[in-house]
Amino acid sequence: MDGTLGGTVFTDSSEFAHAVSAKGNAVTDTSRFKFATAAGSFDGAADYLRVPTSSAFHIGTGEFSFDTWVNYPELPGFAERYNFFGQVLDGFNWQGFELRNNAGSYNLIFYFTEGGGVSSANFSLDAASLPTNTWIHIAATVERTSTSPLYRVFINGSQPSTFVLGNPGDDLTGITSDLFIGSAEGTNYFHKGWFDEMRFSNIARWTTDFTPALEAYSTTST
Repeated sequence: MDGTLGGTVFTDSSEFAHAVSAKGNAVTDTSRFKFATAAGSFDGAADYLRVPTSSAFHIGTGEFSFDTWVNYPELPGFAERYNFFGQVLDGFNWQGFELRNNAGSYNLIFYFTEGGGVSSANFSLDAASLPTNTWIHIAATVERTSTSPLYRVFINGSQPSTFVLGNPGDDLTGITSDLFIGSAEGTNYFHKGWFDEMRFSNIARWTTDFTPALEAYSTTST
């Protein structure tokens, strides 16, 4: 990511060139970054980015990947949730991806609802896989099979050993709403830490363990 210390310009370098609005104290930070000159800094208190609705984020029944590099000063506290991204159409249709402290254990969770029925795909993590003050690559994918969507998450290219799926036949929905980065919907579950490089893709980029690329994403990585 590029930027200046305390800057509020976040640039989408993909072919879509989405407009990105920084909210709260979301800024670029040149003191801690993985690539280029800066990373996005979020203090966990009403900081997030907002991107206008786009067909690029209307997941529907297609394949999907999300990945980013994160650096945490601390992990979420008891019952606390750090949202990577969220979309909310109304009180009955919403979805997102988050890191949650669930009664002292950690989970990466896809959550989604269409018409009010809540579903989730949960992955239980060892806290040792989430060291603080260290850059960690987080990836989440949805692969389509002949019978149902297959959800996966990866930490530094490796899949967690424990997977608890809420409803294996349920799909992420094609919600046509703005995209919130670092929050569920701009009002809660704010992420705390640094993001560097973030990518949404309309393919399942990984289906097995992999080695994360040690370079910034290209402008054609969408």
